Amino acid sequence: MKIFNKKDKSPERSLLAIIESDESRTAVEKMTTVMPGLDIRIKQTDDTLQNGGTLVNGSADLVLIEVDLDDERCESALEKLCNYVGISGSLIVIADAPSPAQIRNLFKMGASDVLSKPIAQKDLQQSVQSLIGKATQIRVRPAAGRVISLMNCGGGAGSTTLATNIAHDISSRRKKISATAPKTLVVDLDLQFGVVATSLNAKGKATLLDLIKAENRMDASLIMAAVRKISDDMDVLAAPDGIVPLSAVTVEFLENLLDMSRTIYDYIILDLPANWTGWTTKAISQSDIIIPVLHPTVEHVQNAQKILDGLDNLQVERGKTFFIINRISKGLSQKDRVKKIESVLKRPSFRIADDPKPHILARNTGDLLFAVSGGASYVKSLGQCVDKFLAQMNSISSDEYSAADENASNAEISLR
Repeated sequence: MKIFNKKDKSPERSLLAIIESDESRTAVEKMTTVMPGLDIRIKQTDDTLQNGGTLVNGSADLVLIEVDLDDERCESALEKLCNYVGISGSLIVIADAPSPAQIRNLFKMGASDVLSKPIAQKDLQQSVQSLIGKATQIRVRPAAGRVISLMNCGGGAGSTTLATNIAHDISSRRKKISATAPKTLVVDLDLQFGVVATSLNAKGKATLLDLIKAENRMDASLIMAAVRKISDDMDVLAAPDGIVPLSAVTVEFLENLLDMSRTIYDYIILDLPANWTGWTTKAISQSDIIIPVLHPTVEHVQNAQKILDGLDNLQVERGKTFFIINRISKGLSQKDRVKKIESVLKRPSFRIADDPKPHILARNTGDLLFAVSGGASYVKSLGQCVDKFLAQMNSISSDEYSAADENASNAEISLR
């Protein structure tokens, strides 16, 4: 039930403002002149936390509420309001100098935007316009998206190709069984040499650098403005165009980016750089699945063992790690080598066959592999990998492979 009685054919959208101060009331009232197509209702009260639920009494396209984040009732009241309003609308929270931690917590609850007091008219207008204009694209909800991280075990391992094609595979298969259109996001975190956007010929100028520069005001709408669309269900956040120091990303930025991306996307696929930093380890620790990618070579296996040691030092649950042995050529000797590698890795591993023709064609045309050759053996084996790690995402215990670890603890690399 809508708060406002509007004609069915009316193009107007609705906003309900629940505020305490005269200053905030004035800022909202000015919106009526700059956005005449917005049906605005203002409710002023001495206690928005106590009276907010009663004043909503239904739902609106946007609900704006002014609160004191230091009030002990705030978290419980806002969590209930986010769940209620989020069924068919979006919630904007106005607060006095909210801290980064408080902002992250509000986004986790399901808030669509957070504005500081006193309200800047420009910020309020941009927030309302963004949420009204993207109401059908952005349905911010409590964080639920899953994070999948891919890591190269050496040069040319193929994590970028895998990241983009895994994202497409997940979106395609989930759309077949869902009434909605779930989304995947590929984030190219290789700040200096990332080529995700280039490999897919993704149109647009925005990159991860735009979000880094806007760290203090990054929200769901800004993320959606920065991504490049590959399909209805798949977006890409491109790496910077030039060389950017790895220190440009902070742990706080990475955590904030993941927190908010989880409220928009069902799956966030991270293409990580080879270097380990504070923020890459944060990405790993927050991942639901970690996929190191390697070729069946001595060099790559040695690097894979280094990654295993690093994950153990971070106390990452072993059941979260799935190795992909990529581009395996035909022949008995290659199969024997792969078996030896699997005995060394001490983790579940998936095999993907080498299929050079579709790779070359996809690279030359800027397409996904399924688009150039949906029946290729690479595409089929990749689909089987996605089947397995999605099916096991919630079922693998950290102790499941402990026995295999003990048996393989003394294994040596001998692939010659």
